[in-house]
Amino acid sequence: RFPMALVVPSHADYQLFTLLQSYSGCPVVSLDVNASVSAPELRIGESESNDSDGNVIRGRGAALRYLASQSPRAEQLLGGTNEARCKIAEILSLAGRGIWTGRVLDGDVAALDGWLARRTYVAGGELSVADLVLFVGLSGVVGSFPVAQHGHFCNVLRWYENVWFLVGGEAEGFVDVAR
Repeated sequence: RFPMALVVPSHADYQLFTLLQSYSGCPVVSLDVNASVSAPELRIGESESNDSDGNVIRGRGAALRYLASQSPRAEQLLGGTNEARCKIAEILSLAGRGIWTGRVLDGDVAALDGWLARRTYVAGGELSVADLVLFVGLSGVVGSFPVAQHGHFCNVLRWYENVWFLVGGEAEGFVDVAR
């Protein structure tokens, strides 16, 4: 394994990568927030030079995939089937849009609720990096649901609480919706 440093542009990214690291054992030497970067930047190796040597991975999805691939839980996090890998890729491609910028609509949550009606996890039969992305991205929204919405989004709430439990959400500072 190589020394790694990750610079992220926001607190939400910091939460996501911290959660990935703590849940999966992904190796990250340092993790810093710097609002001047537009997307996460993962520097691999000891080089402080620019990325002309190919040691910088840019983008949330690319950095998540790389770090997850270095984890002892790589197959689980990245999907054990083609269907799971495709769904994870779809979620990672969406991670830079609505859910990540705080523009989550009821229709988005309703679509996820429908998707989760017969599933425990977003992609495949185990917790994946897609679940972690959605968990962090939706934590503020799910935590602020009025009681009246709990019945409308029961599958999202069940999924959220399950992920919360598995990743140690209380220790990580995420809202427990079961309370």
